[in-house]
Amino acid sequence: MPKLSGLDMVRKVRQNDKKTQFIVLSAFTDKNYLLDAIDLGLVKYLTKPIKHDTIFPLLLQCAKESFEDESNKKYLTETAYYDSFESILRIEEEEIKLTKSEISLLELLCKQHPKPATYEQLQSDIWQDEYMSENALRLLIRDLRKKLPTNCIKNISKLGYKIELYR
Repeated sequence: MPKLSGLDMVRKVRQNDKKTQFIVLSAFTDKNYLLDAIDLGLVKYLTKPIKHDTIFPLLLQCAKESFEDESNKKYLTETAYYDSFESILRIEEEEIKLTKSEISLLELLCKQHPKPATYEQLQSDIWQDEYMSENALRLLIRDLRKKLPTNCIKNISKLGYKIELYR
């Protein structure tokens, strides 16, 4: 890496994110460098050259842990959740089809939770450069509410909307 070492890059990411999984592939075998790597919470530190048989199981392990991570699931009820990693709404284990705009709205509401998503945020995140009419917003909210368990989306007068999460 031209301007930053791999460990420096991991260190920067770790300042804000403790969950991202890292496998470091390096030619460095210096004892101090290796000791420095230990504190960064790496999945593995491998020295080059690396064989497929060595790295493939590690990649599978990382992928499995990412998909099983519960933090990407926002529960609306005990049996209904939105998986932000897969952009899927599941109710009673049945996948509910959402439009692109409904996904954008649900992701914004979940991201903002417990605060409301303001009309300005709705405009910029969902409609972007297009004009957001009150009617278009009402219709989108109505259509999403039909697909969600009852009373999940609340209107906050003159401010926007918020979602009520189960946990």
